[in-house]
Amino acid sequence: MDWYVDVRRPDVCLHKLVSQNNFGLFYIISPLSSHWTTCYFINGSRGVSVIRWTGAGQTEKDVRKALDRHREDLGATQADSILHYFDK
Repeated sequence: MDWYVDVRRPDVCLHKLVSQNNFGLFYIISPLSSHWTTCYFINGSRGVSVIRWTGAGQTEKDVRKALDRHREDLGATQADSILHYFDK
């Protein structure tokens, strides 16, 4: 898998939010990165879908598009949990 940042670096933290068998919603925090600080993504058998946090309606559209792409990997309960995470 190609990562957007080297997750082996000591300043990078990879977190599982909603996942099963390494498929699901994750986020990466890199406090020392000058490019970005947080990146959400959904990992599935068809690859990785990146979700940009915009705080607007676009985030929900991106999440739904990613969930459609990874429907085979995620059950309804997982998909609902991921949607609710971004309802904050």
